[in-house]
Amino acid sequence: MKFPKLYLVCDAWELRPQFGYVKVDKDFTIATNAHIIVKHKTSELFKDDFVSLLPENGIMIHANAVKLICRQSTVNILLSDDKNYIQLYQKDTSMISYNCQPGLSFPGTNKLFPELDKCQPLKEIALSANLLFNLAEGMGIRTKILHLYFYGPTKAILIKANNPDEYFSAIGLIMPVMMNY
Repeated sequence: MKFPKLYLVCDAWELRPQFGYVKVDKDFTIATNAHIIVKHKTSELFKDDFVSLLPENGIMIHANAVKLICRQSTVNILLSDDKNYIQLYQKDTSMISYNCQPGLSFPGTNKLFPELDKCQPLKEIALSANLLFNLAEGMGIRTKILHLYFYGPTKAILIKANNPDEYFSAIGLIMPVMMNY
């Protein structure tokens, strides 16, 4: 299974360091740059032995480590005993270690995802094509056919894949831009 490109959803701006990381806890894996958010079930992305070692509050994995995980399909991930770094292995040789940044977090991200039954049609709205593409890549969608669920002109838009290939629980959010004519 190919790992979704969650690093495309992350932000490289050093004034917001937490957005350069992917939050991984036992239930969900979340990546965001404050404009888009992708949420996966952790069990669909990582092996059970890795998930069982995660601390209750989760860990933050740097986008560069996620990029390596995406590029190498046979990477094994080990979490240190103190839960402060991960090691990426390929064929029993150490590739690289990354600090997990235990102090960073995305507070309240689960509360941002609205319920599907509360969507409504909108007339004029604009979306960034680049952000939408990065969101689809971060969700791991091969065929870029998306369902967009609108909840109001100033609220985030919920994104789901039309026919998810591998990541059935992956959902995303994108912030709209209002058009003034």
